[in-house]
Amino acid sequence: MTKPGRGTVSLLSNPLPDSIFQWQGDENWVHFHQAAEELANRLEISIGTAQRRLRELCSTGDIRSIRYREKLDEDLEFSEFVEEPRIIKPKEWLTDQIDLTAEAEETEFEVTHVDVSENDTVYWLIDEMEAKGLTTPSLRPAKGSKIPRIILHLIELHPQGVPIPGLCPRKALQAALIRRDRSLAPLDLSTLKLAIDEHNRSIRNSPKQS
Repeated sequence: MTKPGRGTVSLLSNPLPDSIFQWQGDENWVHFHQAAEELANRLEISIGTAQRRLRELCSTGDIRSIRYREKLDEDLEFSEFVEEPRIIKPKEWLTDQIDLTAEAEETEFEVTHVDVSENDTVYWLIDEMEAKGLTTPSLRPAKGSKIPRIILHLIELHPQGVPIPGLCPRKALQAALIRRDRSLAPLDLSTLKLAIDEHNRSIRNSPKQS
């Protein structure tokens, strides 16, 4: 089975092209972590609180969720489904059967994803924001949410800044980041470059470096 398209028009404010998964016709599904970040930003709550709230909504069936496992090629792009997408039953969320992190037996070339329905998320979010007297979601694009997470890993891996590609091959770094944080997969090199540039710029501008 060919993987459905990514990079479709999204209702959320900060989608990256590789975070939108189109399945069952034209319906968009979004990585759980990105949907949680949207809730956190819009409702002005912590990311931990947003993740717990999203799990609760999945467990009640208010927001539908799916799970799939994909195999990546040498460029860390989609190759084929190891497990094709399936709807997660709400009761599975109540028994801790849903692991949002990579499974232990996975390799760097196989990634498990848990996605939620974008429509369900947006409709619930609009209702919640209106109830709180907040402005409802707009369609304005915002900075991709993977970049801050990538930078956190870069700070640990390269606290003095990421070296030039000749000393730190970008595909090797790409693979290392996905091994550390499976929710970053798939990670395209243009997104990685933006994170590297921002991290290196912050190092150069740091008072400690002046």
